[in-house]
Amino acid sequence: MSITYTWTLQNLKHNVSDGGVFVANWVCTGYEKIGSGILAPIYTATSYGTCDFTYDVSDPDFTPYADLTETQVQDWVYESLRQYTTDEDDEFESFTETAAEAKARIETDIASKINLQKTPTTATGMPWAAE
Repeated sequence: MSITYTWTLQNLKHNVSDGGVFVANWVCTGYEKIGSGILAPIYTATSYGTCDFTYDVSDPDFTPYADLTETQVQDWVYESLRQYTTDEDDEFESFTETAAEAKARIETDIASKINLQKTPTTATGMPWAAE
């Protein structure tokens, strides 16, 4: 079976006066079930974050809080996750990935965490405790 990813918006912070959304909390969870039946192992990993937005109520594309869709805000989140380069003054220079690539990067990180659970490279314990 392959890994299934679920992106969830946990909360939106908005101004009551104009409906402008300026913060979104998100979680992406990946899970993979190996085999079938109730005893089949399920591996999970999660990534989460907070995105800050700047809005302009005079922008023709502005959508107030009450009219937003989940898909629209998820697209904002993917867009805000894009990596970018900065100049010598630490000012934005250019994006190094698309929104789809940013989303895929988060999912690839989750897949790596799940693969480490399935095939660990480290362990904990004390050798004498197993006796």
